[in-house]
Amino acid sequence: MAASESSDAASDASAVEDRKRTPNEMAALKGLLQYLRDEEFQMEVAHWAFQHCNKFPRTMDPEDWEHPLELTTLHKEYRELFESRAEAFMTDTGFSKDKILAETKELFEEEREFGEPRGLFDAITASEDYLAFC
Repeated sequence: MAASESSDAASDASAVEDRKRTPNEMAALKGLLQYLRDEEFQMEVAHWAFQHCNKFPRTMDPEDWEHPLELTTLHKEYRELFESRAEAFMTDTGFSKDKILAETKELFEEEREFGEPRGLFDAITASEDYLAFC
């Protein structure tokens, strides 16, 4: 890693550490996590995965095969599961999409550093990144 990249990474980490959330922001973020950890929602995601994940090749790198339209459509469905859940949360709390996305990304990064189970983080990341999903 170049010295400037190392310096940038250090300043990014410092910015996250220096960022203080208001009690209202923290309550909203924890509320969103609870919405996403809800057992009924988790069962909905698991059911979707059970029905569709076997359609994706697991023995090949996602960049090495042609992706049929069906698979990109399935990824869009998966993403919509999380988006609709987050939209319901935002409707209930009045938080804006841009604000909650930025704050949630930071919170997930912090929780991952402190030992939070990765399952929810990985599921949300996969909903946003098609190649990670594959």
